[in-house]
Amino acid sequence: MTLDETIKHTEELAELNEDQARVYKEQGDTMGYWSYEECAKEHRRLAGWLKELKEKRKLISKIKRAYESDVYELEDVMNEL
Repeated sequence: MTLDETIKHTEELAELNEDQARVYKEQGDTMGYWSYEECAKEHRRLAGWLKELKEKRKLISKIKRAYESDVYELEDVMNEL
């Protein structure tokens, strides 16, 4: 599974858990609602971390390429930070 696939899967799980939480809320099942709502929040948080990891990897790759090719390009990349 790639990082993009993992992000998509995690977001899908968050959405499924949010849907299930709504069902439990409509039924008046507080414990079921809370459980699925917490699970959805954790999956959203995980997806956010994975997206951050993806961006950091892109930045590291950009820095490596800039460093290998031209010092001025490295300065441009560092200015983006």
